[in-house]
Amino acid sequence: MATDGSLSLAERDGAVLASTVLLLRDAPLGPEVLLLKRNPNARNMAEIWMFPGGKVDDDDRGPSELDRVKTAAVRELKEEADVLLPVAALTHFSHWLTPAGMKRRFATWFFVAELPEGAAVSVDGEEMVEARWVRPADAVAEHQAG
Repeated sequence: MATDGSLSLAERDGAVLASTVLLLRDAPLGPEVLLLKRNPNARNMAEIWMFPGGKVDDDDRGPSELDRVKTAAVRELKEEADVLLPVAALTHFSHWLTPAGMKRRFATWFFVAELPEGAAVSVDGEEMVEARWVRPADAVAEHQAG
């Protein structure tokens, strides 16, 4: 369910605050987005291809929820893909709240950003074990094909 983020976390049934970055780069056949593969030994979502992101930590500070999730987005991108972005490079894209009744709910903010000039992606080898750039239409087609 999409939301504008105006509900408090309490009103969102204690959902975990999180952020996700759709990192884009130009390529000869059109824009590509970064996907990272989780460690096969991970407790949650092992071997899943996903966008960089994660939960907001207590150390992710800011005067508003939006500031905190932006700080978390930049931190997660650095931890998982070794890409450093200024917070100002993030463009808010969407905010989603997982449906009521789920065992664990997330209030996730999504951001879009461009890969900085000269930056290269490097996974940490622990949480994330692979990285790939893919055209969004190709990623959707691969998902639909299983």
